[in-house]
Amino acid sequence: MEKRQALLDATLQTTRAERDDLLKEVAAAKQSVALLKQDKDYLTRQTTELTDRGRRGDERLQQALTQLEGAKVAREEAYEKLADARYAEGARRSRGGRQDRGIARRVCFMLRLILRPNIVSYNGP
Repeated sequence: MEKRQALLDATLQTTRAERDDLLKEVAAAKQSVALLKQDKDYLTRQTTELTDRGRRGDERLQQALTQLEGAKVAREEAYEKLADARYAEGARRSRGGRQDRGIARRVCFMLRLILRPNIVSYNGP
């Protein structure tokens, strides 16, 4: 009977030690899960913030490109108006105006060439 009692006590101590070890492992696993959840929440917030920032950057880029295109068109129109004004003034000053028209056409061509370098044809006076 004493042997049996001693065996049961030893088994009980071993079982308690195993239980304590398992409880420690469970506590460590729970802590790891909690930290992983915090990391996941943080990274989710960061991803959302960066996605929003990227979207706002894309919108600003599109607005800037639209403004740039508008500025290019306005610049081209201004150059054309300048060339037309020079042509009109030259035509009034000259008697025949033929030579000034040729110069004005060349000026227009040169201004367009500055604005759009892919223009290669020139219809001379």
